[in-house]
Parts: sequence; structure tokens; C-alpha cells
Amino acid sequence: MIALKSNLQNMIINGGFDFWQRATSFTQSGGFSGYYCDRFDSARSFNSGSYNIDRSTDVPAGQDLTYSLKATGSSVNLNWFAINQKMETNFSSKINDMNGNVTVSLWVKSSKTGSFSVFLRNSAETVLNDAMYFKSLTIDSANTWERKEFYIPATGLALTKGALTDASWILGVTLKAADLGVEGWQRYDSSASGSVDFDFTGNDEFWMTGLMLHEGDVAQDFQRAGRDVTEELRLCQRYFEKSYTLTKFAGDITDAASARFVRTADDIGQRVGTSLAGKFVTEKRAAPLVSFYNHRGNGAQNAFSRYNADDNLAMTNNTGSSTKGIDGYFQAGVNLSDSIWGFHFYADAEL
Repeated sequence: MIALKSNLQNMIINGGFDFWQRATSFTQSGGFSGYYCDRFDSARSFNSGSYNIDRSTDVPAGQDLTYSLKATGSSVNLNWFAINQKMETNFSSKINDMNGNVTVSLWVKSSKTGSFSVFLRNSAETVLNDAMYFKSLTIDSANTWERKEFYIPATGLALTKGALTDASWILGVTLKAADLGVEGWQRYDSSASGSVDFDFTGNDEFWMTGLMLHEGDVAQDFQRAGRDVTEELRLCQRYFEKSYTLTKFAGDITDAASARFVRTADDIGQRVGTSLAGKFVTEKRAAPLVSFYNHRGNGAQNAFSRYNADDNLAMTNNTGSSTKGIDGYFQAGVNLSDSIWGFHFYADAEL
């Protein structure tokens, strides 16, 4: 199991948008807030329509960046929309210790000029009492990559530190807001100051990458939270891990399962259990919600097959998971032979 790295230089994990374990393209509608690329989700309020979030290879030249996040509207009527990262206290407590005094930097590109906004929110406090810092993010030239840097000074507001594995801070970019706020530190408001809203009707496009949050008042060149891309993935897997390869997703059919088990029996009845000792690659932030998928057959959720056959046998029960791996057994409900069986899993321990 990979050990957790603490005291990160960049408090934003996956700030280069390298990893998209769930999918590389999303179409969303309604008020649901969900994750896209690893560690990034959205906060939004819909009236109607949908919008797209995609992995893009459009990046600023010469910056050791491969991917960006691209947002595009599709006949959507939004009240507000922000792209966020919730930061675990383990990695963000220095914001509390320094009472602010941090710098945000990122690369942005937009088809629309004008000001959007960046915010840093002390989410460990109760809503409507959160300490928040707002800053305008101004696009000077359309369809051109620009680097933006923001120093967030010390605050006189009381800051709250959550439990070590809970979220204490949220860093986000607001593309559309219902109300305009005031730049600087303040108690919770629904938006930051800005002069324009992103038009989610398919006419506007927005890209971002190379996001950093670090202590001090001088912006640094982009660095990943991990020492290299491999360690960056391990940090992402603290919150979300799958048994599929990075290019395969839930329901995809694969030649072989990444998790195997053999038949066992006990006084409760016919059962099967994992033969991987239940270990995750990286210990999770908390006991994850685990979803299982057949690696063969129809790729269905809560189903499994012989290791190299196209069975579709239903899992009728599982006993959960711990931070270190899958616990327990899966009631098959059938008389299994002593074959090797398999499945894939998603383990979600996001904030």
C-alpha cells in the first residue's frame, strides 16, 4: 500500500488535470453536484438545459501540462456555477496556521473577455458563517491562454479547522453567479465580484489548468502536489480508486478482471471472497463506498463472471469496505464451482 504524503507544496491535488478516473467527458443537468476529473466537482443551480465538462489537450505551451478542463454550455439556464476542489484538513491546515497568507495561480482561457472570480472558503465553519475570500479573475484576451496570480492576505476573521480527514477549505472558480459580492475576506456570500457571466448556451467555452495553492505571497511555477505524475495519481486514489486501467471505465468489458476471488463456504451458505487480501493501492481518506461491476458478460453493476468467461451472476450482498481494502464477502445465490471468478470495482471516499 502506498503511503500518504503530507505537507504538500501545492495544496491542490490534480491541479494539472492529469487524471480522469471516472470518465473524460460529462454532460450534466439539474442541481446535482458531482465529480468530474479527480478531486474536482461543481456547485451549481439549474433552471433548465445541460452543460459539458471535458478533458482537453488544449494547454499553454512550454508548461509541462498535458490536459485542461473545458466547460461548454448546451442550451442551459443556470443561476450559478462554480468548479471546486474540497481540500482535506491533512493537506490544507497551513491555511489556518498562517491565517491566510497564500497564493493562488492558474492558467485560464476563455472565448469571453471580462471578469469571472476565484474564491477560497473555510468550509469547516457552518454555512452562512464561512470565512471566504473573493477575487476577480479577468480574461484580457479571448481564446488566449493567460496565467493569473492572486495573493490572499491574512484575515481578521476567525478560521475553523476541521477533523484531519474532513474538508476544511474549498478553492473554486465561479463562472456564473446569482449575486455579486465584494472582493476580499468576508463571511459567506454566494458569489465573488465579476463583470460577466459565462454563457452556457453553447456559445462560450472556458478552459483551466495548472492550478496551484501554496503558502507565501510570491506565485511559483506550477508544481504538482505529488513529486511526479505517479505520486499525483496515488494522491488522487486516496479519494477515488478503481480496478480498471486508467483508460477503462465503469461497465467496460475487459479480457480479465483486476480483482479475483475463489469459492469458499461457511455455515451461512455458499459465499465467495476476495483473494487479493482486500488491499487498495492507496489507503483511503475514509471507508469508501464501493461499487462492483462485471468485467465480462454485460459489464453490469453488482455482477461478476468466471475470470475468462461471459457469465452474468448477480451479487446480492456485500459487507462493505475499510480504508485499506474490501471487507467480507459477496453472496452469490448460486452453487459456484471451484473456479476463479472476477469483477471490477470503484471505491469512492471523496469529500
